[in-house]
This record gives sequence, C-alpha cells and structure tokens, in this order.
Amino acid sequence: MVPSQKNDGLGPPPLRDDTHIFGLSNLAAADAAKVLVANRLLSNVLRLLKAANESGVPFSLENPRSSRLWLVPELLNLAHEAEAEWAHVDYCQYQTPWKIDLFFAVQLAASAAVSSRLHRFPEEM
Repeated sequence: MVPSQKNDGLGPPPLRDDTHIFGLSNLAAADAAKVLVANRLLSNVLRLLKAANESGVPFSLENPRSSRLWLVPELLNLAHEAEAEWAHVDYCQYQTPWKIDLFFAVQLAASAAVSSRLHRFPEEM
C-alpha cells in the first residue's frame, strides 16, 4: 500500500490518504469538487460491475497497484462475492525503460497464459 502522502511543497496537496479513501476533509473547494466527481465515477463503476456480476457477465477492472481504489470496501466485497481473481502486471509500453505497476480484478474464465498471473482473492491483497 502507498503510505499516506504528505505535501512537501513540490506538488499539489494530496486529496486522499489510506484512512480517508473518499477524500480528506480539509480540501479546498476546487479539490473537493474533483474528489466528488471521482467518487461519483467510482459509484457508477461499482454499480456496473455489480450488474455485470449479477447477470453472469465477465468483467475486469484495472488500476495502478498503488491506487487507493483497491482499499474501497465495496469493491473488495464485490470482488469476493464474484470470486474475482487478481492479476499483477508490470506494463511497459513501446519499449520504454519504465514500467507501470498495474493490478487487475478479473472475473472470468482465465486462459492458461493468464491464469499463471492470477491469484485467488484475497491472498494478493
């Protein structure tokens, strides 16, 4: 997990931390508005994933491994109910020297090529 962020004056102040995953209470109005929009988007994504699961439709959700998305209780509960698998990949695009550390929650029948990267909930978390 990413440690709580501190504002070192070199960038914008944090909008969330591991304890306040839906937003810090002391945000400026513009930052609070950004958090509200992001939280509404999350709510819609969770509704879609729940509908997909209830309808037997496979789904996948991807975000950086360090994202606080993976701390959201409703998402973790849904992943558990859906018997989702977790996939961790280091994504490198166009032969760049850097990699993006991604994490997937996947609810589908995994192919042999993918299944070696999947882990049953919640061992990876």
